[in-house]
Amino acid sequence: MITDDLLALITAAVDGELSPTETQRFRRLLDSSSEAREIYVRLKTDSTRLRNLPPTPPPANLHQRVMTKIAALTPPPSARPEPALPPSLPRSSPGQPQPVEPAMLPFVGRNGKSRRWVPVAVAASLLLAISGSSFWFFSKAGDKAGSVAHRTPDRPPPATHSGAGDPDWVKWLPSESGQQPITPTPNAVPHGSQIIRNDSIASVTLPVESIAVVTAPEPRLIRNSNIMGAEVRSEIPPLDLIRVRVPFLKQLSDFDREDTRQQFMEELARDPAFRIDIFTRHMPRSVEWFRAAAKSAGVTIFVDPTTLERVNKGQINSVVVYTESLTSAELSDLFTKLCAEDATISPRVFDVIHATPVLQADQEALRSILGIDPGLFKRPTQEKGSDSAKPISAGTADQIVKTLTTGQGKGSEKCAMLMTWLPTAARTVPAASPELKQFLLKRGDRKANAVPAVIVIRFGNG
Repeated sequence: MITDDLLALITAAVDGELSPTETQRFRRLLDSSSEAREIYVRLKTDSTRLRNLPPTPPPANLHQRVMTKIAALTPPPSARPEPALPPSLPRSSPGQPQPVEPAMLPFVGRNGKSRRWVPVAVAASLLLAISGSSFWFFSKAGDKAGSVAHRTPDRPPPATHSGAGDPDWVKWLPSESGQQPITPTPNAVPHGSQIIRNDSIASVTLPVESIAVVTAPEPRLIRNSNIMGAEVRSEIPPLDLIRVRVPFLKQLSDFDREDTRQQFMEELARDPAFRIDIFTRHMPRSVEWFRAAAKSAGVTIFVDPTTLERVNKGQINSVVVYTESLTSAELSDLFTKLCAEDATISPRVFDVIHATPVLQADQEALRSILGIDPGLFKRPTQEKGSDSAKPISAGTADQIVKTLTTGQGKGSEKCAMLMTWLPTAARTVPAASPELKQFLLKRGDRKANAVPAVIVIRFGNG
């Protein structure tokens, strides 16, 4: 049984007003109900035939009839009573001439203005009365399904569920010629479809897949010139999850906390070499503080004398400390001791620490400063004569202790080199620095767990 809700859904499909969600519901209805398919085809056929009806012009005497009706309802002019004379005034005798009174006009009010709006009001009332009665008549006729409404010979009958099957609609619809359209496209008939009409219902043999349903846009586009704004855009595609790596950025004063030191060591374990920028407010004092912290951490720093002299004169913007003999834990311990040195005065000299993987430009700058390629991305070499296939227990007890404590044995001394980073014109020529030669001789082989670090001490950006 087709309920009013389903009938409204079929009617919306005929008019092409279905949303995508309603279209799916309508498809399911067509798949499950043959009665719904028959009603849809019948209503679609009726809709096409109604669109093809020729326009009916109004009667030629409609204007004259309306104006005649308005004139018949206009009230006649009222006679003005003769005003009574005061007793003190004598009445004129029959022989004396009578004073001429002004002519009386109809619809003259007390204020002397003509009431010209009365015919217009009467016409408007008549129009409202006709419209209201017509609306009431047709609504009553549509509510009583199956009842016979009062019909006039110059007006089509009201719409019912029977549609074109109503005999009273035959003279109002164009004559049937050939097959009737059975799809939403009025000029196309699917191949293999057939309609057999009788007096009560149309029997349709139509595959459901061949019915094309016109879908309305969702959401509906409402164009209003009074609204200023952008139109509704298409649906946003789903966002992809992208993992973004954030560089390590902490205050040096935070290195007195265990979680900061642990995060710093985890960051250094993610890449083979790192550049660590330390921002300072006072360059000479920061170099002095760093040398003191390195000494307490057991790190020997070779300082270029020319660089130290220019730092004290304020001619250098930044210095570099290069080391490749410290592990991530030892680098964390170095900055912890630097944090303790910085806390001895107020305000503090150092600001934040920024750690990022070494770039190609950093490697080229370091090669220009040291005069050699330090091999930041090269893996440490094993000690000559050692057999990696043999277990540690294959040697003597002294060799086991030496392997566990020093890693590779040779080059176990922790050392670093301090030279000019910027400006490039103030850099010392590598061959003219004896301290650089000493550092290169003490480098030795890099330990397996050592992290090459380019530590740049520089002024802040403001």
